[in-house]
Amino acid sequence: MMQPFLDADELQKLHHNAKIWTVHAMPPFTPVNLRSDHLTKEDLKHLGYNVGKFLRLQGGVIARFVKKVFEKPFESTQIRTIEQKLRESKSTKERIPIHTRDQMDKMFKHFQRYGNINLDILSRA
Repeated sequence: MMQPFLDADELQKLHHNAKIWTVHAMPPFTPVNLRSDHLTKEDLKHLGYNVGKFLRLQGGVIARFVKKVFEKPFESTQIRTIEQKLRESKSTKERIPIHTRDQMDKMFKHFQRYGNINLDILSRA
């Protein structure tokens, strides 16, 4: 889903950051540069939230991930502010859907088998 917003090498950095995040809650993340300004800080926080909650991480850890990985957009934002925004449940903006752990496992197995993400498999019984 991030491909339209990142060059290939930046997408690899994001993937690497997420991968090492599964092993260590606060590894030395590599900052990722967005190709355009089409993603808002809200979008980036929500992406971090989705990944962090899937990994069962707390808000402070997710906020540090967002701040370190998306360094430029959040250069003037404090980690505490990001963490507080992660807890806000009221928003008028559309959100990236948050899938359950079972749904994520199903998509990951599909990806391992076929090498692509197909959200249609979630609607199948």
